[in-house]
Amino acid sequence: MAVVGTLLLRKILAITLLLLLAGCGDNTPTKSLAPVTPPPVTTYSLSGTITAAAGSAVDGDTNDPAAPLVANNLPDNAQQLPNPVVLGGYSTFVATGQNGDRFVSTRDEQDWYRMTLAAGQTISLTIADHDGNPGNLANPDLDLFLVDPVLYQTDPANSTVQSSEGHGPQETILVQNSGDYYVQVFAFNSGSNYTLTVGQAPAMVNGSALHIEDEFVPGEVIVRFRENADGAGITPQAASDRAAALGLDYRAGRPGAPMLFRQQVAVASPRTLAITPEASSRSALGVPLPSKRATLDLVKSLRRRADVVSADLNYIRRSSLVPNDTLFSHQWNAELINLPQAWELTTGNPAVVVAVLDTGVLMNHPDLAGRLCTASDDCRGYDLIADPIVAGDGDGIDPDPEDVGDKGLPDGSSGFHGTHIAGIAGAAGNNGTGIAGVDWAARIMPIRTLGIGGGTSYDVMQGVLYAAGLANDSGAVPAKPADVINLSLGGGGASDYEQAIFTQVRDLGIIVVAAAGNAHNLVDYPAALTGVVAVSAVDIDKKLAPYSNFGAAVDIAAPGGDSTTDRNGDGFADGVISTCGDDHTLPVKYTYVPYQGTSMATPHVAAVAGLMKGEYPALTPAEFDTLLAAGSLTEDLGGDGPAVRNDSFGYGLIDAQKSVLAAIGRANGGTLPASLAISPSYLNFGAGSTSLSLTLSNSGGGVLNVTAVTPNASWLTVDASAVPHGGLGTYTINIDRTGLTSATYAATLTIVTDQPASYPVTVLMQVGASGIANAGFQHIELVDAASGSRLTGLTKAADPVTGTYSYSFTGVPPGNYLVRSGTDSDHDGQICDPGESCGAYPLRNNPSVISVTTGNRTGLDFSSSF
Repeated sequence: MAVVGTLLLRKILAITLLLLLAGCGDNTPTKSLAPVTPPPVTTYSLSGTITAAAGSAVDGDTNDPAAPLVANNLPDNAQQLPNPVVLGGYSTFVATGQNGDRFVSTRDEQDWYRMTLAAGQTISLTIADHDGNPGNLANPDLDLFLVDPVLYQTDPANSTVQSSEGHGPQETILVQNSGDYYVQVFAFNSGSNYTLTVGQAPAMVNGSALHIEDEFVPGEVIVRFRENADGAGITPQAASDRAAALGLDYRAGRPGAPMLFRQQVAVASPRTLAITPEASSRSALGVPLPSKRATLDLVKSLRRRADVVSADLNYIRRSSLVPNDTLFSHQWNAELINLPQAWELTTGNPAVVVAVLDTGVLMNHPDLAGRLCTASDDCRGYDLIADPIVAGDGDGIDPDPEDVGDKGLPDGSSGFHGTHIAGIAGAAGNNGTGIAGVDWAARIMPIRTLGIGGGTSYDVMQGVLYAAGLANDSGAVPAKPADVINLSLGGGGASDYEQAIFTQVRDLGIIVVAAAGNAHNLVDYPAALTGVVAVSAVDIDKKLAPYSNFGAAVDIAAPGGDSTTDRNGDGFADGVISTCGDDHTLPVKYTYVPYQGTSMATPHVAAVAGLMKGEYPALTPAEFDTLLAAGSLTEDLGGDGPAVRNDSFGYGLIDAQKSVLAAIGRANGGTLPASLAISPSYLNFGAGSTSLSLTLSNSGGGVLNVTAVTPNASWLTVDASAVPHGGLGTYTINIDRTGLTSATYAATLTIVTDQPASYPVTVLMQVGASGIANAGFQHIELVDAASGSRLTGLTKAADPVTGTYSYSFTGVPPGNYLVRSGTDSDHDGQICDPGESCGAYPLRNNPSVISVTTGNRTGLDFSSSF
């Protein structure tokens, strides 16, 4: 009964509570609504594979604490490297002092590597954080040493057989003797990322670098002291006193000029002391270090003094055209189109003007000094971008073609495309620095028509009008119009307006050259317009580049490169290296980088046309077309004959030597002599290739026969079965590694003709080296395409078997994105700094927006390279 009462009471209470709740409010009838559940947000995934560029490797102990650590700071734990190789590294003379760094409290002044090298190979060390000014004592200073491992065991102080010890941004060693070596990177002061490259190429060394193998007088130095602060010259006694305080005795010279001094006593070498404790003990016991070693370090120390203008070794001289530009050894594109042979005939004519219509130019780049038309010249450049926002320089049309940068790369820096194009066309040649342009004398007219986000056809056509000396929106025209116009730009669609202008320009005798485009599709405009020479791109193997456009409008091909390969084994990705800039931080640093694209191919053709105009000023666009169609300017790549056009290469690959000879022939009307062209000039099989091609042709006139192509090694054979009678054609060169021990092998092919000369071709190959590339510890970032901000990131080490990096971003909402990846070797929180590997989908220098709308995105593959 109690239970029944309890249940009744509960029911009464429940009913009362409901009545009370119903009485609340305004007595408005209401409905009972179900809770609202927001619709689910649909998300997707983005995935792909990153491939390390061929021949890539990474220093085992960078400053990135997240990266795997493999110490390599002593010869005993030297890191084994393949050959060829391009390696990204980090070294510092002092502890960084930055919390979180791997070297916050210790230093990493030495990195030791071990590899087998062949005579004639090049070792290059590029100091990433150097600003290019050797006079800036705040710059990091890293040096490069080649050490004999056998001699090191018994006499470490004398085991350095070659060195490069300058104070500029690059150190280079040309290997003198084949063998097994230690390669040592030594931080003389400060710290920096660096790139170490080893490959097969003729070295163009830095003239200011010091080399222990050079012939010089030990103990003697040539020094020029700085004048007093008040501008007064120093007296002979004051100069002598300064020298004496530095342990130097006066030998010759006068104040205000370089003076010769001699070291008073042997000076201990801090660099050698740092090699091992044993070397330090030898010095402490009073054993003098080698006098050549001490002299080198004395010069290095003198160069860092504020009261010294210059300090040099006293070199021994003895009686004794390829250019001496320091990066020429990596300009495979020059060899591909026979530029050195063309330069034997001409290096250009300053009466010729080549206009570059692009993003503008870094006017103060040192390798473009004296090569650009400036405001005081009759061919002055101009900025024809009308929209101040697109221009990015605060105004519209103005007479300043300086490239202010577009901040268009994935990391927020600028590509300086126009500077790169100008360098290919006309960087100073044989000036001991950087690269050599195609034409060393023709003046470059910089015209800015592309800005932030690109440009418009209207602005481009205003630039064409200006270059041709025709009326345009600027109200100005150059006193000396262009002879050749380079257009490394393009897009879809064209107009009668554009065609009419190009027809008018052609009628003035101006040759117009334009890029075919990079979409692996039909040719872009304006290249596809009538009267414009359309240029497709080939890679280092003379194959159509994977990105290059093609079609009926293609007239000619030129080197555009492929940054995913290193087929020539020079330790650099096979893009086209040229002048550039780095605006990660300001002021802009003047640099050199390899890019790929038909943009890079185009200035090869334009500048060769400039060389031709220099020899034959009367050359017209119609004559150029006639010579092109006759096969007089090109190497046939289609196998269909030099006078037959095809949709990939047009009439073939531009040949600078043939083109110049054709121009000379038109000018003089004489018969040209026979001239053997060899392409490539050397062969590097690396660790994996077994067959390469060698093409021999007559780039002159008359008759030339090849009578023999002879190898000097048993593992090297020549297949001439596809070569016609007379010996000119493409040979297949084969190697057989069977039974060979692990090493780097060098041999020579000797080419004999019926002319009074023979021609050697160096052949290099590797046995037993690892073919697995490693682009370092990758920081992979998903970036908002609109803002450029990083949304999320992943980190990956290379797969030890494949050398690739698989990635997947999940939970990605609809939107537009970029994917980029790179190392952070200096641990500054930024990837893709100079000296660090870098990549972006699909191309590092031409990233594309990834649109995520209705499904997962897969196959977002790209490469990362140093």
